[in-house]
Order: sequence, then C-alpha cells, then structure tokens
Amino acid sequence: MDRLTIGDSLPTLTLQLIDGTSIKLPSAIPTRFLILQLYRGTW
Repeated sequence: MDRLTIGDSLPTLTLQLIDGTSIKLPSAIPTRFLILQLYRGTW
C-alpha cells in the first residue's frame, strides 16, 4: 500500500476493536473529516 498524501481518500479498512467488534472505515464515520491514530501496542 502506498502512503497517503494530502487530498487522498482513506482506503476501506476493517479494524478489530478490543471489545471483539469491528468497524469499517471510512463508511462508519458520518463526516468527511477523520483523524485516525493507531497504537501498535506492545513491541
């Protein structure tokens, strides 16, 4: 996957949440703007 640059659309991502559910981005967000911060967890 290439890096995103300014003006690019977010590709469709399905993320597993810690409660066992999942969320599909960007369709689950009801706005055009999104700040996405990911934590890797333990190294």
